[in-house]
Amino acid sequence: MDDLQDVYQRTSVTNLSKLYWALGMLDLKDDQAIEDFLKINDCDLYQKYVHNDFEWAKIKQATRKMLGKTMALFPTRYEIIIPINLGAYDQEKSQFLVAPDSTMNNAKRMDVSPNYGVWICGSGDDMKDYPRNMILTLVRPFTFKVVPASAELAELYINSTQDAVSTLSSRIAMAAYKREAYLRLKVRIIQYVETIDFHGRWRAVVIAAIESYDVFADQERLKLLYSKDLSKEDLHSRHHRRTEDTTDSSVKSNSPGQGGDDETPTDSTTGDNTSEINSSDVTGSAVDPGGMGTSSDVDTDVVTHGPSNQQTPPSTQQQSH
Repeated sequence: MDDLQDVYQRTSVTNLSKLYWALGMLDLKDDQAIEDFLKINDCDLYQKYVHNDFEWAKIKQATRKMLGKTMALFPTRYEIIIPINLGAYDQEKSQFLVAPDSTMNNAKRMDVSPNYGVWICGSGDDMKDYPRNMILTLVRPFTFKVVPASAELAELYINSTQDAVSTLSSRIAMAAYKREAYLRLKVRIIQYVETIDFHGRWRAVVIAAIESYDVFADQERLKLLYSKDLSKEDLHSRHHRRTEDTTDSSVKSNSPGQGGDDETPTDSTTGDNTSEINSSDVTGSAVDPGGMGTSSDVDTDVVTHGPSNQQTPPSTQQQSH
């Protein structure tokens, strides 16, 4: 799969190393940060010249200049792929319930660990300046409990999950049956906060906004079940906020004891703000699939998801308040 997916980058080690420069997390004067960047992005060059003092100094200087000119242009939008499980299909509401082990309720912090165990240039040692993984602090809490789908689309999906165990005996098929799917979050990274030791591994804590998300029936992401654009929700909520502010200002300017000629205040909000979000206004879209023939209801501190780009099975460990 191409590294660039509708401008949302994969969270690979090399891509994250560039993100950290874009966020201003690293210092151009730090020789170790420059060396580690080369180690991550050009292992062959690193191994060939790291012990050649004269050539290595030139390479580091050239890399320093390159980063100084281009780091502001490095992408800050990323895709987060999370394997999930779906539950029963509600025919009256035309939606799948998300299985308890995949449900997210008002999640505010999300551990993203696609690179757990990934080696860098022959080394498995953790690099504090370049954490392999991140913790997203969300500007808008994220809830994921249902996946809307038409009855026709749901039937196609259910049949495909049954086909996957059709060659097994009834007893084994009963135990092995799953309704697997893949949640793709499209995230904009806004700001670096800190680097912390989380469960024995370094994590970069960043502020992020989920701009939209997709749910796919397959790991190849060819069979789209559902898609939701959260940016429209932001625009809708901000419009209501501005309308309410204007109305309130108008009432205040004409109320007793207030000067009727006072200038109406304007809304100066320009960024994402949780207080502007009205979750009842959220809308999404179910789509044609194309080629398709344990979290409780409590606020979570850090929702932990395991590797998505690697073969290591994902972790579903969660911490609750």
